[in-house]
Amino acid sequence: MPRRPHKLATVLLALASFAGGAHRPVMAGAAGEWRHAVNGQAGGGVQAAGPKFRLVRAMSGTKGSERGGQYIIEDPRSTFYVPDDRQIIVYLEWEGPQGPHHLEGFWKTPEGKVASLSDFNYDAKQTRFGAYWTIPLPEKVGPGMWSFEARIDGELAASYTFQIVLSPRPAGAISTRRLFTPSEIYQRALSATVTVEKVGESGQVLSTASGFVVASHAVLTSFQAIDGAHAVRLIFEDGQERVTDRVAAWDRREDWAVVIFDGAGPAALPSAPANSVLVGDRCFTLNVSSNKGRVLIDGNVIGVRDWPEVGKRWSVSFEVSPRADGMPLLDEYGEAAGIVVRGSLLPGSVSLDALHFRPTNLLQGGGTVNEILVEPMDSIHLPSEQAGAVTLASLKEGGSFTPPLAGDENVETADIGTSVEKKGVYPVVNGEKFEFSRHDGDVAALVVWAPKGKIRSDVSFGIYGLDNREVIRTKPAPMKSGPGQRKFTSWRVDISTLPPATYRLDVLLGGVPAWRTYFRVVP
Repeated sequence: MPRRPHKLATVLLALASFAGGAHRPVMAGAAGEWRHAVNGQAGGGVQAAGPKFRLVRAMSGTKGSERGGQYIIEDPRSTFYVPDDRQIIVYLEWEGPQGPHHLEGFWKTPEGKVASLSDFNYDAKQTRFGAYWTIPLPEKVGPGMWSFEARIDGELAASYTFQIVLSPRPAGAISTRRLFTPSEIYQRALSATVTVEKVGESGQVLSTASGFVVASHAVLTSFQAIDGAHAVRLIFEDGQERVTDRVAAWDRREDWAVVIFDGAGPAALPSAPANSVLVGDRCFTLNVSSNKGRVLIDGNVIGVRDWPEVGKRWSVSFEVSPRADGMPLLDEYGEAAGIVVRGSLLPGSVSLDALHFRPTNLLQGGGTVNEILVEPMDSIHLPSEQAGAVTLASLKEGGSFTPPLAGDENVETADIGTSVEKKGVYPVVNGEKFEFSRHDGDVAALVVWAPKGKIRSDVSFGIYGLDNREVIRTKPAPMKSGPGQRKFTSWRVDISTLPPATYRLDVLLGGVPAWRTYFRVVP
């Protein structure tokens, strides 16, 4: 988090500007510094073999100030109008080694000539620090695309461009969006955040996740937070509760749902403009601590992927607990840029938590189900307030829900592979894996049962697409066992004609899933 600025000596240099062919010296260049309390390894100002400084933030404007321990550009923009605008401030922020550093700033004309420079020494106590440079704008200044370059210890650490226009500033040139301090972001997110409890038919809480208010009477959460629910209990930050069974919009594969509730609720969290968040941008969310409190965490968007089967996801640089599934991802303007969906590349995979088992690298192009992922708000189609709603019961009847696991306490172990063979006393799975070529021909499964009670039922084996469509079901076989009686059941299913895709595999006890995994078929 930001801390108070370290006042630096002002360096005044002659700025050579060209207007109408006249050469006029202009005085400019007060430099300031901002540092952030982020722990890191100690370091010094010695040039490394590769880049040592990672730019995490760059912006410009004409007004800047300290608010809540953070340096804020109050009118962020990259186009400046002379004579209305009187100065330009460029603010840059990096992650880099602690220790003494030498910072230099170069203002360059559209022709690439250095018009001004300033430098100063700074001893970084933390690994995140920033600096701002100010330059005045005279009435006669060369128009066009200017640039500002920053070097740290001789290394090019940033190159930032801005435009100077010789005309009055038009109405609407200054954005009404403003940067929020971390404290403001926390308060805004906290007021709109909702605890989402998945309630079963008997009233028991099946799981707990999060969501946030996006419109009047509407909460956005992950689809996994409602998957298989009989009802949903929404608990607002002020302690008020709403129980509902209505959903206005959803997408199982993209992992989001809009739950509708009655009565008054908190103010909606505004959405960020489309395509406004880029890789490298700073972002925030609320994590749920072990004592169920909400804590602010920040990081960066570090990657973007578009999986053919589930759509676009951002990767972020922080981790969150399962209870934070459905939290908003906020940008520095306090707007919801996305929804945290954790590792939900496999619809319904939250059910695997009961088995403490999660297969990885199942989707084309990589990615793991344990990765912290974010669904961008750009991909979510929020319904209008006049849109109708459907019930959770209708989603279940229509096959949108993944059947919950039941009886999994009777499963000792289970595996899938290319074949099952008896080696010694017990059968074993050969070629254990979760990605199969159609040339493999078969998927084989082996389940070792260790019943906790008497079982008089049947067992079968089902394969389903990610939309819950059944593609293969074996014939039921009788199953009789009891406590202390270990049983083995195995199946071998032809997958040579299955289209390349990711599939869910359920072992069914009495028609109800008792064990589950996912696997992928490739050409």
